[in-house]
Amino acid sequence: MRVTTIDQHLIQLTQWGAVNCYLVREKDGFTLVDSCYRGFDRFILEIAAKASGPLKRIVLTHAHRDHVGSLEGLREKLPNAQIMISVRERRLYEGDFSLDTDEPKSRIRGGDFPRCKAKVDRAVSEHDLIGSLRVISTPGHTPGQIALFDPRNAALIVGDAFSSLFGLSVAGQLNWLFPFPTLATWNAQMAFASADKLTHLEPWYLAPGHGPVLRDPFAMMKAAVKKALASV
Repeated sequence: MRVTTIDQHLIQLTQWGAVNCYLVREKDGFTLVDSCYRGFDRFILEIAAKASGPLKRIVLTHAHRDHVGSLEGLREKLPNAQIMISVRERRLYEGDFSLDTDEPKSRIRGGDFPRCKAKVDRAVSEHDLIGSLRVISTPGHTPGQIALFDPRNAALIVGDAFSSLFGLSVAGQLNWLFPFPTLATWNAQMAFASADKLTHLEPWYLAPGHGPVLRDPFAMMKAAVKKALASV
């Protein structure tokens, strides 16, 4: 377990050297983005307490098990914390794997989405605000994945839209050194388009679900998207 303080607003928590969640400091406490695998809740709460901030909100970029795993443990300890997920991803979180008529007919692997007892308090859509964080729709890895942009420090938390383990890569393009985000990706073409969309934000920090936070990542993001598109 590793803690990396990125700046005054952002703390990265890493489970098993490969799976990240993030504490985002707000005036009233912390927003937690994702929750890693099961059993990480005690560690998350210990770090939040040491950083002198109550945990007020939990936002899920998507509903895969390495992002929702510790959610029920957190809900048991923090019954008043607000749980949020996108409107589209909420259906997957609740076990509905049907596709909309305008979505690609790629198969959704239901086994990647564990059933959680914790109820969603708020379903969000693109441009909604969660404290300082602006919601950005980034479908592809899953139909309802979101990213979150913090204008205070230009930090972009991207879930699995990008991975920075063993080099920066886009979900949907296979990185043999860390293939898991791609193997779990619902639709590669949409994932590539969402990654390209994120480059236009020109973030100062890129905070992925897997791998280190990258500083001034614009050129690396563009190169990763170009490589992904060339693989089609």
